Order: sequence, then C-alpha cells, then structure tokens
Amino acid sequence: MKEYMVTFRRLGKDNYTKFDDFHKAINFAEHMCKRYESKAEVRNYYTEELVYVTEPEINLDKELRI
Repeated sequence: MKEYMVTFRRLGKDNYTKFDDFHKAINFAEHMCKRYESKAEVRNYYTEELVYVTEPEINLDKELRI
C-alpha cells in the first residue's frame, strides 16, 4: 500500500501530514495551500518521490489600492 506525505509551510515552519489515500492527500494539500497561502507538496512517504505540487494563487486585485 502506498502512503503519502503532505508538506506545507505554516507560521514559518514546515508541517508534515501522512495519508493512506492519494485523493485525500491531494485535497488536503490544496486546502492547506489556500488556507495558509503557501506551496504544498505531496510525496511518496517511503521514496520521497514528488507526486503533486500546488502553489497559491496570486490575486493582484486584492493587493491593488487606488
């Protein structure tokens, strides 16, 4: 059985979470990316092969002030 590790940055520290299901790992990575506005990676737990990466969306309208 494959296991996956999700890595994301929160409060300046890297956090890791282990999942048995690929789809749950992907959903969690996307959620953490949006919540903490940081890059999230999904890797194979045993080989550390990079499987999926999600980057936060940059919303320029949010930062723009007139």
